[in-house]
Amino acid sequence: MPPKPFVVVLFPAQFEIFLDVYADQFNLLKEKLDLRHAFNAEDVRRYMNSTVRPHAVIVADSFVTVPSYRDVLIRLVEYARAGGTVIYAGLLSSFSTHSALDAGFEHVWELPWRTGPYHRKTFSLNTSVRGIDTKLVSQKYSMKALLLTDVDLQHAVYLEPPRVRNVKNGPHGTVYETPAAFAPVGQGYFGYISDVNQEAETTQLLLAMCLHPGSRAPSAPGTGMPPTVSSIPMSAADIPPSALPVHPPRRKVLLVSIQKQDWIDESYSQLYRGLMRNAYVTEVCNAIDAVAALSDPSPPGAVIVTDGAITEASHSAVLQKLVDYTKNGGILIFGVNFSNFFPQNKAREFFQRWELPWDSGDYYRTTFALNHAGTPSPLSSAALVPSFSMKALHLKNVAPEHAVYYATTNARVESLVFAPTKITAQQATQTPAAFAPVGDGFLGYVGDVNGEQGSIRLTIEMCGVRIQPGDMGTRHMMGSVTLGPGGNLIDRTTQSEEEVPLAAHHAGSTTSSSAAQATNRPREAEVRARAAVRDRVKQEKTAKADKLKEEGNEFFKQEKWAKAAEKYREAAVLAGPQPIYVSNLAAALLKMEEWEAAESAASRALLHDPRHLKSLYRRALARKARHKFMSAESDLYGVLALDEKNDAALKELSEVQRLIDIDEEIDELDDEEHSLLAEPLDVEIESDSEDASHTGNGTPCKFYNHDGCRYGSSCRFKHAPDMKSVRDDLGRNVCLSWLVGECFFGDKCVYAHDKTYLPARGWWTDEERLQQLRENFEEIVHEEPMAVPEGILPEALRPLPWRYDLWVHPSAEEKAKALQPTSSASTAAVASGSRPSRNAQAGQSAQASTSRSGRGSSRSNRAHWASRGGQGGATRRQTGRTATYGGDYGEYDEDDDADYWDIDAELEERSMYCGHTRADYEELLCQGIKPWDVLPGSIPFNDL
Repeated sequence: MPPKPFVVVLFPAQFEIFLDVYADQFNLLKEKLDLRHAFNAEDVRRYMNSTVRPHAVIVADSFVTVPSYRDVLIRLVEYARAGGTVIYAGLLSSFSTHSALDAGFEHVWELPWRTGPYHRKTFSLNTSVRGIDTKLVSQKYSMKALLLTDVDLQHAVYLEPPRVRNVKNGPHGTVYETPAAFAPVGQGYFGYISDVNQEAETTQLLLAMCLHPGSRAPSAPGTGMPPTVSSIPMSAADIPPSALPVHPPRRKVLLVSIQKQDWIDESYSQLYRGLMRNAYVTEVCNAIDAVAALSDPSPPGAVIVTDGAITEASHSAVLQKLVDYTKNGGILIFGVNFSNFFPQNKAREFFQRWELPWDSGDYYRTTFALNHAGTPSPLSSAALVPSFSMKALHLKNVAPEHAVYYATTNARVESLVFAPTKITAQQATQTPAAFAPVGDGFLGYVGDVNGEQGSIRLTIEMCGVRIQPGDMGTRHMMGSVTLGPGGNLIDRTTQSEEEVPLAAHHAGSTTSSSAAQATNRPREAEVRARAAVRDRVKQEKTAKADKLKEEGNEFFKQEKWAKAAEKYREAAVLAGPQPIYVSNLAAALLKMEEWEAAESAASRALLHDPRHLKSLYRRALARKARHKFMSAESDLYGVLALDEKNDAALKELSEVQRLIDIDEEIDELDDEEHSLLAEPLDVEIESDSEDASHTGNGTPCKFYNHDGCRYGSSCRFKHAPDMKSVRDDLGRNVCLSWLVGECFFGDKCVYAHDKTYLPARGWWTDEERLQQLRENFEEIVHEEPMAVPEGILPEALRPLPWRYDLWVHPSAEEKAKALQPTSSASTAAVASGSRPSRNAQAGQSAQASTSRSGRGSSRSNRAHWASRGGQGGATRRQTGRTATYGGDYGEYDEDDDADYWDIDAELEERSMYCGHTRADYEELLCQGIKPWDVLPGSIPFNDL
């Protein structure tokens, strides 16, 4: 039976409604798909940042329009461009505002689509649509939907019947309205289905999009999930050779676990973790999948057999595949739980299949040391534990040059039952671990039955995988259990085993000073020439940006907040997001009550200057307005750590803490909290060169990124930077996967594998941050593991480029304010009768998402401030207004004096009136329109 395609459904904003309304559809999809769902922020990010790439991702509610999920939206787009399929469906069109959807289509997906009318009609299939199998969907059906406009003919799935007739006879260059669209994005697809009632035919359409002919096929037989792979598209020609080089690239490792025990994952967590961080790991749990994986045209670089199932006659086909695999150049290792179930009376016959004289030896615990004659080639003794104790099933008749460990001199049996008898001379010739060449490959054996760290390091080294300190992590195991009457579990204890570092790590030191690097760089003259050009361009841009900033300051003095924001934004986009530009932009956005954009701008400033006091304060105000009280408190403590007598921050802190005490739903601290001591990121200045803007056909040019491309701007491949690489001082794109030690392609990679011309300091050098991101990801995976191992994508370790920030593009409301003659944001709000911000619904959607565990309050910042002599808590209470930011910081730091708009009150009102305000609801009734049939905001009342 073929595996089901792996599809993920994301619905963290309206998950309760989704589970209630779409239960039947969900069950129907499960019949055809291996379906996973994510209804909280952690799981959403887990699936989007995982190396296990799904066939399709269904976005089932409005969370992608929420600013706090901006990073997820960017990952969705990158996933689609790399070959995946993303489908907007479910509750998304019902709970998203028109402006938010339009902004996403325009600025993120880079599509001309816009939201259109909302009504029920009978739609007919457009037979000219491309990308899906039209035989799998209904020819005609009725649905109530939020239509898209400006959709190309070949991307519109359904059309109104008159338009269908026109399609057959009319021009093909026309754009259309449609309730469902499906368009190519990069190497993948993006779909949209706006049926709000989820008709039965809609489920068929959703399946057709998930299973379109160009979707990625399952690569891990029997699991329905692709193996752990890079997000870079891969062809057969890209697969590196399976031979074992001295310094191998990231390898593919297959675990054959036909009779896997439940406790293996826990006891051997250090093995799994060490491999997953440094190799592409797939585990198969039945014979059919094992044969299929070993028959793959691109076989794994190493195979670990984790149990004794292959010694049974029923699995002879797998055994023969393993014999052939080894002789043809593969690395085969018998380890983990293999020796526990290895039939000793069949050992000689078993190893003769590989033409080895090995036989089963004795079984006991003692202390072993590395073979004094040397470790078998190509193993490195520097990667192994020199001496440790283990209980193992030994092998005899192993040639000395193939034995990895022997019992130490004067070793004795270590037992809690038997006397510590001395190891006999015959036992001293036996080994618990061996590694020998067989044909063109290698055969390894690790007889340890308890998963000691020394054995785990040996198994990883046999695979040809190099690990770094900390990669294995801590092992948590059950220590003891207490059982009551009837065998019921009363209590259990857990013991932890920390990773024991090697005395001297085999990789050695890789650090060097930037000065030493520069003196050894053969293309230093070229670097200096490029740097001179960049500096000249940077100075020109900065001069223009400073002028724009001064113009913005003048508008700010005149209380023309929208005009000021426009100038500050132009300055930041022109010369890069220098803290002074984006912080002033945050101040103007606060005046207009554009809370999310203000938070985004202030956060960008803090990325480049974590001690920027004004940005900390402004972000606190934006977060307070968004009801993110815990995060606001954290920022205010940051302000007070820098200036403990700041009156404005003290007043705001008092108010925020009062709100925390009375708020029923406390928010979590943001994941990306930057300490005041954090290493600032350098501001990314975009290049104006031809190469930086040369996108070609979207496939990176290998010649350009290595030795140079002779075709220049006429090259059909891409020279421009992307999310999978980092630009160096020569303008080359350095492989992001390789930079964090995880490139699968080796010298076949289209990107450069060379740090010589990279800056000495970058986000990739912040090991503490990278380690924290990896551990956070693994913690989430541990709570709900997949059937195959997974790791974090290299792209997920990279901070998002500033071009994706929310502040870069003004909202529709901000654009409207810029055209209004009045200068006051509050006046504009009264005149329009609506909230002048994009966050009315989105902010609450973010609050609605659940979490496994809160991160608590910002006590660390509180303690830090208190230790410097701070008051520990503000005593003065602010009443009704935002504090003005006084002191010596200038008028651009003054805060909005307008009363806060009550978000909760309006949301409660809208919940009572079908999503409308009461005034709009009554106006619709007066006009003879049923409010429950109208999407809020879809009717311009001035036209009624």
